[in-house]
Amino acid sequence: HRVLSPGGHLYLMTDVPDVDDYQCAVLAEHGGFAMEQIHSDSDWLPVRTDHENYCLRRGFAYTRRRCTAM
Repeated sequence: HRVLSPGGHLYLMTDVPDVDDYQCAVLAEHGGFAMEQIHSDSDWLPVRTDHENYCLRRGFAYTRRRCTAM
C-alpha cells in the first residue's frame, strides 16, 4: 500500500479458496484497499500467467481480485 499511489491497483489471483480468504482478511484488516472480484477477462490484465492457463486447461476454479489503494 505504501508504494502505490491512491487509485493504484494490486491484482491477486488464486485457485486455493483458503488463500483467497486469508488475502481478503489481511487486506480488510489493513483498511487501505477497496477490493472487487473480477469475473470478466476484459476487466483483468491483458496477459495470462502460466498458472492461470494451467487452471483453465484443467477446469480448476480460481478467484481474481483487483484491490485499489485508497
